[in-house]
Amino acid sequence: MKKFTFKNDGIGSTDLKISDYNLDKLRKFAKTNIDFKNLFQSKKLFKRLKNHKGVNPRPGMNLAEKAQTNFFFSNKNLVAILNNLLGEGWRVLDYKFVVALPDKFIPKWVLDECKDLPIPNLGAYLKPKNRNCTFFRGIDFHQDIIDFKNRGPDFITFYLYLDNVSESDAPLIILPKSHKLQAQIFPHKISELSKQTLGFEDKRGNIQKFEKISLTNKKGSAYYWHPYIMHGTNQSKNIRPRISLRVLFDKNSHKNKNCLLDKINQKLGTVNLLSETRSDRDKNHFVFEKGNFLKTHDK
Repeated sequence: MKKFTFKNDGIGSTDLKISDYNLDKLRKFAKTNIDFKNLFQSKKLFKRLKNHKGVNPRPGMNLAEKAQTNFFFSNKNLVAILNNLLGEGWRVLDYKFVVALPDKFIPKWVLDECKDLPIPNLGAYLKPKNRNCTFFRGIDFHQDIIDFKNRGPDFITFYLYLDNVSESDAPLIILPKSHKLQAQIFPHKISELSKQTLGFEDKRGNIQKFEKISLTNKKGSAYYWHPYIMHGTNQSKNIRPRISLRVLFDKNSHKNKNCLLDKINQKLGTVNLLSETRSDRDKNHFVFEKGNFLKTHDK
């Protein structure tokens, strides 16, 4: 795999040297507390929903909050990376378990409903008590700024694999250097130029080329990226769920620092804040625009 750095590519990788014991214990905690055989509500109840808001983990409804994660947040390697990227005084903005769910666990009616959705977050289909993790079935290319209207790029995403991740386990797929596009309204117009090269078309019809990299790796591997980096996943082809820990760290914007994230943002120039980050759904979060590049090109 080609090496990349946060400074040059907007994404970095690391091995925090976390023991298999702690990784396996955290994964077992998540797996034990997820009722995989009883995740989904009935189609009848789903159709009664008046909106699809509030279907993601939140304070008081977040399985990761109940897990023993001190070994992660106090990890010396992690702290050193964050001090460099964000400066001292960084904060935890959000954290949760994310689960790539194989089709064997998903009712057929749900598969039919989310067949062509660009971001098939399964939260709306779940029983409310099961919305304490994020479950997905392949996610098209997006930027993590998608969840934050009118916010600048003052945070990073940190992603820890709790499983060995092969091509069949819905590995992260990233476009290094795509943070230079700045914040873009989702969905994005992306085309395949070659097997490993994708094109992003802007509003003026200009196409910028980016290399596509699939992040297969062993458990304990971790990645961190700028909030403007384009990334996504294919759907899982394995029979077991792929469980990971996803954390957002912000740089504590009340403090003026000269951290690495600041320097990268300065090179990007004037930041364009998005008053709306998505154009594919209505005010009740019902998605009306279909299409998923990664699913269409999943070979």
